[in-house]
Amino acid sequence: MTQNTPSEAWQKIIALVPAWNESATISAVVTHISQYLPVLVVDDGSTDDTAKLAAAAGATVISHVANQGKGKALKTGYSQALAMGYDAVLALDADGQHDPDEIPLFCEAYAAGVGEMIIGQRTFEHMPFPRWITTPTGAWLLSRALGIKVTDNQCGYRLLTRHCIETISLETDGFEMEVEMIWQAVKHDLPIAWVPVKTIYLPERKSGFKPVRDTRRFLKMVRRIRRERRAWDKEKEADKTGSLGRLVRSFDRRQRRKLGIYEFTDDPQCIFRLERGECPADFTLNDGVKLKKGEKVLLLHLWSDHVPSMPSDGADLVWARKMRCMLEYSMHLLANYVSQSPAFESIRAVGNISALPFSKATIRLLDRLGLEVLPPLKARSLYDRAAVWVRRIWTWLLRKAFNPASAIDRPPKAFGVRPMWISKERLLELYSKSIAGDAS
Repeated sequence: MTQNTPSEAWQKIIALVPAWNESATISAVVTHISQYLPVLVVDDGSTDDTAKLAAAAGATVISHVANQGKGKALKTGYSQALAMGYDAVLALDADGQHDPDEIPLFCEAYAAGVGEMIIGQRTFEHMPFPRWITTPTGAWLLSRALGIKVTDNQCGYRLLTRHCIETISLETDGFEMEVEMIWQAVKHDLPIAWVPVKTIYLPERKSGFKPVRDTRRFLKMVRRIRRERRAWDKEKEADKTGSLGRLVRSFDRRQRRKLGIYEFTDDPQCIFRLERGECPADFTLNDGVKLKKGEKVLLLHLWSDHVPSMPSDGADLVWARKMRCMLEYSMHLLANYVSQSPAFESIRAVGNISALPFSKATIRLLDRLGLEVLPPLKARSLYDRAAVWVRRIWTWLLRKAFNPASAIDRPPKAFGVRPMWISKERLLELYSKSIAGDAS
């Protein structure tokens, strides 16, 4: 590739090279990169002459006392590059897997303003086995989690602008950090662009990638992104409801803390939260369990953030099937949680008094799940009647804030307030089995 004369934009870019025991290649890599950009090397606790050779080749060198991993080295480098006054940082590997002659592709894309994060896109078929399978599969999984097309999520050859570095907040330090970067960019509406780069694998070089460990970390990160993406989408939906939606969500968070309502799993498919409370009245269930007012029970609450968004034109078969699957899956999670905790040995039932549009279809669904819908409690006083209306209005507000389409054409009076319970024995009988797959 013909070397281009650096433009004014290029002069604001620095190359960042994290390195650990790369004495065999670091001199040549730094010398080659220096034809295009100044070089910052972060020596990640090397025990050889990596730092000395990098400095001799013309790089600015920062050294970690001990090896902390590529992620930490990148974070150190990004901070130092910004402190040095650069407006963009282009990361390359120290072992020669990234061709410095492709630096102009990134610099030209940066100068054109195509993205705040510019990532190298490799050709998968040129990768060795099993990478030519795992890499595109990983990109596909991440694309589904993010809701956008990701062409190459693991290429470390990438440019980040100052604005991008200052905006994103990275929690991980391993190979999965490169995936987290993409999620953070999407989350903060930072445009991402890809430029084609060569696929270079050096058989004589030992990769730091640990297939089992790093694949597990990657899948954990994808799962986290999927969960956070759904919560983020809910937040954006709530923003559409204006200040009322934000106020309701804020009050809901405070109430959950006050009442001790907690999440018993981090599974994004679970739509239940729990509260350790007291039975609000006497109830007799069909399996003979007689609940007494004031006895200790587990109170069931809807996890509003996880409820699938209803289509704008109302519930359809796809949404209804998704909701049913998530309810069944959540009951399995609940049964496993209850069965494995000695703290719930004395608990005899799970349920609550809920405000729902109790149509015949809803009652049939709850019955199939094992949740027994009991007659409404009698309102014996003005206070009781007011409490029913408060529950109806609060349920409507929650729907308005978290799932706006579900509140359309359903005013507060459309919600019935009825007890729903399942005995612990019945719960474990129906659901304390292994869970296959998820609720998708």
